[in-house]
Amino acid sequence: MNPARVSALVSEKTKVILPVHIYGQPALMEEILSLARQHHLKVIEDCAQAHGAEILGQKVGTFGDQTDSSFQWIIKIDFALRIPHLLSVRIKLR
Repeated sequence: MNPARVSALVSEKTKVILPVHIYGQPALMEEILSLARQHHLKVIEDCAQAHGAEILGQKVGTFGDQTDSSFQWIIKIDFALRIPHLLSVRIKLR
């Protein structure tokens, strides 16, 4: 996720930024969090493919307001299909 490109896409309808930590590589969280603060947005981290990844000693999934992680090779946020997920909720979205 390129934070500069995300900034250009933010509108009054935008509520959340969803960075994806993938292939064990963390997203650019410092820039993403700064952008979220600037626009008063929530951050939901997708850590499904970066178990154990860190940024300066801090585990991914601990930066944003909410975290989603899957234990299935098919990454899909779909609780109706009972795909095993770990959802850590720390905020209430408006």
